[in-house]
Amino acid sequence: MESQHPDQALPQHAKPFEYSQLEQKLASNLEDIVLIDVRTPEQFEAGHIPGAVNLEYAQFQDALTLSCEDFVKKYGFEIPSASSDKEIVLYCGGGTRCKKSAVIAEAAGYKDNLSIYYKGFREYKTLANQQQYDYRKSSRLKDNPAYDLDSLNQWRSGNRPEKTSRINDIDSTLLALPDDSRFTTSLSLCDEEPLLAVGSGSYETNMFFIQSNLNKPPKSSSNSDSKSSRAQNGNSDTDPLKVKAFFASKFPIYSLCYKSNLLITGTERSASILYQVSNSQLLSDSSNDGSNSDSAPLVRCIGTFKNRAIKSIENVAVGKCIPSKRINIVSFSPGFEPSKSSSGDSKESSTESFWPPSSLPQSSPPQIFFSCLNGTVNLWDINNSTKPLRIEKFTSQPISCAQWSPHSPYSHIACGSTDGIISIFDLRKKGKSLSWKAKHSTPSIFANDLAWSPFVPFWIASGSDDGLTSIWDLRFTTSGVPATSFGSDSIYGSVTKVCWSKKRVDLVATGATDRHFRLHSLKTSNPSNPISVQSKVICDAISAEDIGSVVGIVADPGNSEIFYSLSNCGDLYAHSISNDLLYDCAPHRFSQKEYAREYTCESEVYTRNFSAASKGVLEFVDSLLVNKDSITSAINSSQQIKMLCDLYKAKPVITEQSWSFPAAIFHEVGTSDMKGSTPADEGKMASSFASKFNDLFYGLPPGFSLETLARQEPKVMHALEKLNMTNLRIKLNSMIEEFRLVESSPSAEEKRDHIAIRLKSREEQLYQYLAMNPKLFDVDLVKDIAKIIISHDCLEGLSFGKKVFEIYLSLQKNGKANCESLYGLIHVLLAPTIFDPEQGESSRESNNSTNSSGNGRELNIGQIRQRIRAYLYISSDVILEMIKLEIGVQEIVLRGGDQAKVAEKIISIMSNSSENVKAILSKLKKPDARKLSSKATRSNSQLGSSNDLGKDSTEFLKFVPLFDQIDPEFPSTITLSGAATRLYFNALIQMRSYDEYLANVKMWIPESSNGSQESSELLMSNYPLSSVLTKQCLEVVIPRFKRQLDVVVSTINREPLSLEPKIYRDVIMKISNTLAKCSFSKNSPNPQNKSTSKNCFSSALSTDSMFTYFDTISKSFLAVLEALSRHSAESKKRASKEAQPLASSLQQLISLYRVSELESYLRKLNTYVTPTNK
Repeated sequence: MESQHPDQALPQHAKPFEYSQLEQKLASNLEDIVLIDVRTPEQFEAGHIPGAVNLEYAQFQDALTLSCEDFVKKYGFEIPSASSDKEIVLYCGGGTRCKKSAVIAEAAGYKDNLSIYYKGFREYKTLANQQQYDYRKSSRLKDNPAYDLDSLNQWRSGNRPEKTSRINDIDSTLLALPDDSRFTTSLSLCDEEPLLAVGSGSYETNMFFIQSNLNKPPKSSSNSDSKSSRAQNGNSDTDPLKVKAFFASKFPIYSLCYKSNLLITGTERSASILYQVSNSQLLSDSSNDGSNSDSAPLVRCIGTFKNRAIKSIENVAVGKCIPSKRINIVSFSPGFEPSKSSSGDSKESSTESFWPPSSLPQSSPPQIFFSCLNGTVNLWDINNSTKPLRIEKFTSQPISCAQWSPHSPYSHIACGSTDGIISIFDLRKKGKSLSWKAKHSTPSIFANDLAWSPFVPFWIASGSDDGLTSIWDLRFTTSGVPATSFGSDSIYGSVTKVCWSKKRVDLVATGATDRHFRLHSLKTSNPSNPISVQSKVICDAISAEDIGSVVGIVADPGNSEIFYSLSNCGDLYAHSISNDLLYDCAPHRFSQKEYAREYTCESEVYTRNFSAASKGVLEFVDSLLVNKDSITSAINSSQQIKMLCDLYKAKPVITEQSWSFPAAIFHEVGTSDMKGSTPADEGKMASSFASKFNDLFYGLPPGFSLETLARQEPKVMHALEKLNMTNLRIKLNSMIEEFRLVESSPSAEEKRDHIAIRLKSREEQLYQYLAMNPKLFDVDLVKDIAKIIISHDCLEGLSFGKKVFEIYLSLQKNGKANCESLYGLIHVLLAPTIFDPEQGESSRESNNSTNSSGNGRELNIGQIRQRIRAYLYISSDVILEMIKLEIGVQEIVLRGGDQAKVAEKIISIMSNSSENVKAILSKLKKPDARKLSSKATRSNSQLGSSNDLGKDSTEFLKFVPLFDQIDPEFPSTITLSGAATRLYFNALIQMRSYDEYLANVKMWIPESSNGSQESSELLMSNYPLSSVLTKQCLEVVIPRFKRQLDVVVSTINREPLSLEPKIYRDVIMKISNTLAKCSFSKNSPNPQNKSTSKNCFSSALSTDSMFTYFDTISKSFLAVLEALSRHSAESKKRASKEAQPLASSLQQLISLYRVSELESYLRKLNTYVTPTNK
């Protein structure tokens, strides 16, 4: 294929002449120029620029050789000489003949006074008289009965108000291809570069490459008229459309597809030709001057693919189409990941790996295209032109349109045929690959074009001869009725092309035989109850000069809403849709009268002006949050917040797995012989489509990456955060209210669990926004959420509470929150607390509820939380350790297993937590008692009003001494959780650690003498858990302990040497622990002991009995040691070895608790311990 660049035919000195200059010259009656029309006399007579003279190109060279007198005599006007000051301006229809004439004029000596009006008479007609063009001037239309011109004009006057009143809403730029190549057939946009390919049925120049600069920022600004500024010459890089190269392929081109650097064309003789295109050279400036002649060619043929049909089309009956060898449709498949190529995206696909063929290379995505020959589709691998991958006969009549699904690459192909049938084929199915089929209910209607929605994989739009554009919902079987259709009141002619917007779900462009490009906006009839979808033409523009229909429409994927259309007469238009038009046709759910600001936000989002939209959102949300009661304000505005969130909602991409074709299809759809399932109810199908459309067309389209935009626009991110934050608060409140309605219903357990799961799914959002605005997500809210989640999953609820508490700790350090306000949350997390009734009946959430125990006063919920607040007031870190301990204990219990091991783990975790609390207390600086009141007053002002602490919100101060009863040496005192405390005591019983039990329980057992009521409130022994532990201690632990000691004493009395030394040590140590830690003493009280000298267990375990046990067993152990040490040096060492562990343990105990009896015994025991062992 021989190539040449269009600029090679341009003269070297001729200046470009623009439409703006022509307007000025016409205003001065062309007094200083001669305007020469080089078209034929017939064309000149049919119409020309006023004041122009005619000298056709065929006579131009001979005319310039004539003398001035002969020239005037023959042509009737005087042509200026080459040295004259008067300018010669040449023009033709589209630029080709005037360029050639300029070359001849230059050869005759014309240089400085020679100009070319490149875009010629076609641009003049469009710009000078765009609205008043008379269709009757075309003789080819005048006598055509298919066009009722009177009706056409009448319709246009009544149905195009936007076009006549707001002409700037759509800016259409024309690029007319040369006259000798105006049988154009196809248009394709490169998926990677701003390049368009145009194919022509001409045998000469039939392949054009055009660069689009409409989505590129201009290099310089100008104050000239917008239309004039767009009428630049062919050498300007700011041209909206610019021909970069044209070629003459061997055969006419009837279809083409441009993907990356590959171009596939469909020609005659059943052939498809593959070209490799150098996009970089086409886009470079060097391509304009032919400097690429020594480098690689711009376009190179790399393969010819010979297509064939499985069977020839049946004998042509009346009304049927005649078979052809033209390849009217070619298309590259969209890319896909090879690893997913054989996955079952469709429920109907075979489990066996069938398509794509395993022979295709899997190292990179294989590139496949199809060619349509009559009713047969040939599928090719671009690397193998000898044999197609597959040949499928799709229809019995010629295929008029076909397209790959962009949602399931290499799998689904949609095609329409000349008999009006639209079919969907799944190439992964063996045998008959038909998955869906529908036929227009109107007979003899061609399906001229179809297009998959770029956002919804089960929507296909089709254009037909009845002037309608139909949208089919592939989820339903239909007998010929689409989900919706439009165009009956807006399109005068057959719909030849259909194209969805790549940026908005609701915009569909159409081209028709009435020469017009139209953009349709789809809307639901009633957003609150969508049952149907309606259409409105929002812009209408001429897309073909003189005669002709639209043969191609493609949408630009750039930021602006731009469509390119091509007529079969070589008129390439770029239609730029103005933001003003998009602004006015935006879908709305807010009332403009009541919510003007929010109404404006909807329009700004639709035009993708997120900066302006975010400003309105911020104003709205801030107006709620600055109120004194911001939470109530937000809840009262929940409907507006929800609608704004829907406006900004990031919708996920709709995948193939989320839908399926109907279970069965019609084998002969639209005929009386119907097989398969019954067609879906038309009303149900229409309402289902309308409902889905209503969800998708409002706000952002599926797959729109709002996160990327928000990162680029901080203001947008800020607005979205505030909006989502407020919406989350409303949703959480709604779920809590929903839970309260079913909280006490025995039959609503499943619903309660579902609400808890929904709340759990919002956790991460809540954590993020709580750290940003703790005032909006108040303490009562997080308390209620924790309570609901705990009812579903204890550990999940505790973990939630822990995270919230940690966030508050961080906020407290920065002065943004106060952990004291979380007393309600702590009550929920640690319930039942040591202050709650033991049965756990829910004093916890009722202000009127009380608890009464045998040992303590009655407490309502406010009084309980006053005590919890006292702990929070002293140390939030200790409370956090309590929450962590609760989580650990509950994990051990829920995990279950051997009881002894469970008990051992509980004791271990309590001991570890005690060490942590000890470390915290060592660093704690307790506040000065004199400053407590003033600090509490400041704290109350930060917490705000409360409804569960009683009238006196500083009452908690008197309970601050309760915190002093936390003693890490006694793990039972380190938590407010009644459950953890009881589990710890039960674990001690399970492990027979009776001494530790008694040491820990002494604080919970009331003493024989009662103090004042005020002092009793500050003792753990006066709260509900005390009665349970007292009973357990007296009825279970002490009897078991005594029985254990009695068994040892009985054995000693019979045979003291029969007991192992280890048993002696363990029993003596248990007794010693009990004597020391429980304040058993024969002498005066130990000043280091916190409890009184009165024995708490005197009724069941007397001091005398304990010392009797100690004396008996300890003396027996000394006797055993004495017996061992007498025999030999080895036995003496053994005695020392047996005595040393007990001596070390007693020494450590005595260092903490000074008990004279234990000190005396230790001195005796040390006589058997050698210095080495010491």
